[in-house]
Amino acid sequence: ASGEMEVAAQTIGMGATPATTLGESVLVIEDDQDVRRFIVECLANLGYRVNEADNGYSGLEQLQAETPDLLIVDFAMPGINGAEVATLARERRAALPIIFVTGYADMDAVERVPGPKHLLRKPFDVVGLSDVVKDALLGTLGLASPAAPPQLNPV
Repeated sequence: ASGEMEVAAQTIGMGATPATTLGESVLVIEDDQDVRRFIVECLANLGYRVNEADNGYSGLEQLQAETPDLLIVDFAMPGINGAEVATLARERRAALPIIFVTGYADMDAVERVPGPKHLLRKPFDVVGLSDVVKDALLGTLGLASPAAPPQLNPV
């Protein structure tokens, strides 16, 4: 796992730029300790405030205490899966952006989850993680992408 972190640090220097200066909060719910650590450390290095949970029930408890700006949840977890976590989370905050992390995807179950959602397929790198997080936050916080340069009309 330490090799992954070294790769993450190198990758951050090679293209993943700090996502924002707003310090958005992200809750990561992932049962695989190595994957969770990788996500948490990458996001922290990119400037996000990150909380973590190792199962869906613990994650839902954290959601009751504080609603993050973004939820990243493993799709396939024992006990309560990511789709169930997302559905319960959306009962508390309908517009909560959600990223499902998965090695496979039961797309029918993902599609049944109401509201905005994104998919991050394993294996992924820090650039892929950063890109999907930016997209999820920009799409749901209503932040505009940088405007295209103005077009000059011919005289």
